[in-house]
Amino acid sequence: MLRNIVLRLCSARHPSAAPKFAASIAAIAAFTVAPQAQAQFFFFDDFTPRYRQVPSQPRATRQAPRQISRQEIASQVKRAKRIEAAAAEVVPPSAVPTNKAIKPERDTPDAPLYAVVSIDDQHVSIYGARGLIERSDVSTGTADHPTPTGVFAIIQKERWHESNIYSGAQMPFMQRITWSGVAMHTGKLPGYPASHGCIRLPNEFAERWFGMTKLGLRVVVSPTDIESAEITHPNLPSPRYRAMAGTIAKRKPVQSAALSDETLAQYASPTEVIANPVAYAIAEKAKAKADLKLAEQEENAADAARERAGRAAKEALAALRSAESEFEDAEDRMGWFGLIGNRPPPPLKAKFGDGIMKAIADFEAANTRLSEATRANELAKAGLTEANAADKRAGKRIEVLKARITEMTRRQETVSIFISLKDRRLYVRQALRPVFDIPIKISEPSLPIGTHVIVAKPPAEGETALRWTALTMPVEIPPPQARIARERRSSMIETGSIGVAIPAETAVGALSRVQLTGEMLDHLSEYVWAGASVIISDRGINHETGVGTDFIIETKH
Repeated sequence: MLRNIVLRLCSARHPSAAPKFAASIAAIAAFTVAPQAQAQFFFFDDFTPRYRQVPSQPRATRQAPRQISRQEIASQVKRAKRIEAAAAEVVPPSAVPTNKAIKPERDTPDAPLYAVVSIDDQHVSIYGARGLIERSDVSTGTADHPTPTGVFAIIQKERWHESNIYSGAQMPFMQRITWSGVAMHTGKLPGYPASHGCIRLPNEFAERWFGMTKLGLRVVVSPTDIESAEITHPNLPSPRYRAMAGTIAKRKPVQSAALSDETLAQYASPTEVIANPVAYAIAEKAKAKADLKLAEQEENAADAARERAGRAAKEALAALRSAESEFEDAEDRMGWFGLIGNRPPPPLKAKFGDGIMKAIADFEAANTRLSEATRANELAKAGLTEANAADKRAGKRIEVLKARITEMTRRQETVSIFISLKDRRLYVRQALRPVFDIPIKISEPSLPIGTHVIVAKPPAEGETALRWTALTMPVEIPPPQARIARERRSSMIETGSIGVAIPAETAVGALSRVQLTGEMLDHLSEYVWAGASVIISDRGINHETGVGTDFIIETKH
């Protein structure tokens, strides 16, 4: 029928084109009325309407099972693919930690002071006061997701962690070193870099390492393995020892990134009278806490005295107002009789003799009571002022003591000192928070100084001076610059010209270029103890260095 209608319409105007046009229309009509299943298969096999009209249904106490749409299925498939893509980070079931409590190993002089991760060697080395403690294989980031190299510290620990980047990938015994997603945790070790930037560890070692560490422990990630060397230099601060009155009380373990309180006590004087910075902080905190209890008692007494003084002041003020009212009445009667003021005396004064005498007596008594009430009110006001001042002094002392407790708690943690050639400043952080920073001078500022990590080890037995061990980061040159450097080296060898490339500075050489005054070193001596670190770098403060982090210095250009 449709074909006949088209033929009749077209033949009226274009007789020659009518048959072809009618045939095309007929073909389109045939396709249009094709079954929906055929049309769907013709275009694509996963056709899903963009909009669905769901008929309204009456509410019921029990609803029928919800039909899952193909869009939801596709979404779940995509999520599964994301998880599969991040499977490198997913831990096998055998590596899932148990619910038993993890007890850290007892601290010894060999307790960890820092860790060095070598990307080329794919291993991590743990160093203590006496040298290498343990070494384990790792798996670092791939070329597409490289593990950043530089100087870091442990800033967060979780026994059981799920990634918020890779669709909840499991990361047991997680120890974070950056807030941007780099951490050490249990994972698969295929024998080569395979992670998305994290540092994977064997499960047994990860659990043991988790129990050995504390927040603030230094972690160095290097492209190659680096060895430490003990150094001495006058620009390295020495700890300040203080003579304490009495003995240093036993204390609870402190959150130190280096050694526990029991170990730290071993390095104090046998008489426990000369205290190192950490022992001094512990003793000062205990003293401040004892003083705080007394100050709180004084504040309670001052509050009670202030309340009593307030009540007395109110009573004195009420008595003063009453005395003033009586005096005004007596003064008015005296004026009526013409005894004061300019009011003329009333006639027949003799008839009011008794009233005059009584008015005079009342006036004198009212005047006396007014004077006494005035003095009592002044004394009550002075007493209230003193009570308020005493209460404020007690409150201020409590604030000072609480601040002292907070400071001494912080001083029990390891300190980090960062000297930046770029910023020309010295920064100090402790307990993952900034303490202070000051400008400094560095000789030959136009020349690079490298990146060096110098960590303090506890004094040797019978000595008081800290021992310092230095790590120098290798200079990382991008591939084009590396090629240019090789060409320059070869040309220098051939022509014998003066060297163009500047050799990497040593840790001692870097310290020698830093100009620290005696006042600066004296101030730093109040903070340094075992586990303290001095970092020297060409770089400035990294954007990730903030509250809740230690210094983060990335060395890759």
